Parts: sequence; structure tokens; C-alpha cells
Amino acid sequence: MKVRLAQPITVGTIYNQITVKEMEIASVSFNFEPELKKRGKAILSVVLVDPATGWKHNIVIRDATALNVWQAVDKNNNISRRLLTQILGEGRLPAGEIFENPDSG
Repeated sequence: MKVRLAQPITVGTIYNQITVKEMEIASVSFNFEPELKKRGKAILSVVLVDPATGWKHNIVIRDATALNVWQAVDKNNNISRRLLTQILGEGRLPAGEIFENPDSG
């Protein structure tokens, strides 16, 4: 998925200016450790990259919005279950059972 900027932006330094017209998601990271979730928060980090130049921009959200995004993305724990199934299936953890966490989300 890409975003085409309404107006290209110029980034970089005086000597190395780059014009950015599009950005695409390069990576996404969520942190919803118990101490964050207890306060109704999480941390969401999204790295966007300009496919034409390779210039990267990192956006970090540290509030309830980040937790709400994760809960919407992982509706019914589909991503969590898939990740844990894959990790267990590859033997990256000792054998175990996946179960619903009443506090998840």
C-alpha cells in the first residue's frame, strides 16, 4: 500500500536534497506490554520509505490510539494466533498450547 503525497516534499540537507512524492510501509511494530495496556496505551511505530529514493520516515504513536489500532487489526486475535502457530510450528518455542487471553487486545 502506498500514499501519494498531495504536494511533493523536499527533505535532506542543503547539499543533498531529496524530493519525496510517494511513501510505502516498510515496517510496522507494536508494543503493548502489560504496563502500557493497563493504562490503555500502546506504542505503534511505522517506517515509511520513498520507493524512488529509499528515504525513510519513522512515525511513532504512544497513546490509546496505538492500542486501538492494534485491537482493530488483530480483531478476534487472528494475527496473534497466526504468529504463535507459526512460531510453535517452526520449533522456535518449546511445544505448547495457544489459548485466548481474556485480557488480550
